[in-house]
Order: sequence, then structure tokens, then C-alpha cells
Amino acid sequence: AYAEYVCVPHRQVFPRFPWMDDVDGASLAIDYLTAFVCLSVLGSLHSDDTVLIHGAHNSIGVAAIHLARILEAQIIGTAPAQHHENLREQGLAHAIDPFVTDYQVAVRDLTKGEGVALIMNPYLDMHWRMNYQLLAPAGRLVNYVGASALGQEPAAWKQRLMALLGAPAYTPARLQEDNKAVSYTHLRAHE
Repeated sequence: AYAEYVCVPHRQVFPRFPWMDDVDGASLAIDYLTAFVCLSVLGSLHSDDTVLIHGAHNSIGVAAIHLARILEAQIIGTAPAQHHENLREQGLAHAIDPFVTDYQVAVRDLTKGEGVALIMNPYLDMHWRMNYQLLAPAGRLVNYVGASALGQEPAAWKQRLMALLGAPAYTPARLQEDNKAVSYTHLRAHE
């Protein structure tokens, strides 16, 4: 999606829809693939599961809403309030503004205290522990990094390093005891 020309087998190519511009076409490859990997491959989302999508207003979040709707999952998303109406039109059942509302309390209320089956988290910050606590038994926390979050400037690297150093240590024994899973992904071009 970042190259002007690519060479791939013909079975991996399909025409863009007539209404799509270059940006829309590229988002299919990046945003929807990332959302698919998070929801289906790593997240193993099934119908009637409840998913919490952090950053539901970003392009990967919207793609995840579309795919979760197809899978008939219950969808909760966090985003600033100015995006809620549009996100509901996209299929988000429950929108939470994390800058105004304690999303942990809201999610517990919405799930009647049971927690969620899957959380998609694009943020490298202190919310990892809070997200882990919101998982239902056998719940999955999928942390992902979108391409836009990976700047090359030193401040971005320092911020990521500080977030990783503050992340909880998930040991196999703890995950097994808690009956939860944590995974990380970053889809990018490999050279």
C-alpha cells in the first residue's frame, strides 16, 4: 500500500470498487487486514461475543466495527464524543467517551459484570492493566500498533519504550491461572 507499483500473483489482486479513491483502496489492505487479524486470527471473535474496540473512531477501529458486525458480535467502543453519532451509523452499539466516562465502569455495567471476550487496544499506555481486568474468563487482549503510530522521531520511540517498560509482565503461568490471553501485533511490510 506504500508503493507505487507491486508485483503479486494474480489471485491476490482484485479491482477497486468504482467509488473508491486511492486512499480508500489502500485502507482495505492496511486497516481491514489489521482489524481482521486482531478480531479473527488473534482474537478468535465469534457471534454473540462482546468486543471492546479502543480508538473506535480511527480507521482500523471503524474497519473492526464493520467486521465485528459481520461476525454478529456485540460491539462496545471508546472514542471522543464528537465521533459517537458517526460510529453508531457504522454499527457501534455502545459508544463510550473515555475522556468523560470511566470506561471500566461503563463496560462492567454493559456486560453486567461479566467482562468482554475480546479487547482491541491500539494504545501503548497504562491502560493495559485496566483492559486485562475487563476480560471475561477466556478473554483475549489484542494490542496492535497502526502504521500511523510508528513515527521515526526519537520522541515516539522514547514514548513506546516507556510504555513497554510500564507494561505488566504476563507470564504463561499467570495467563493460564487467569484463563486469559494477551497478544501483540504490528502489520507492516517486511523487507
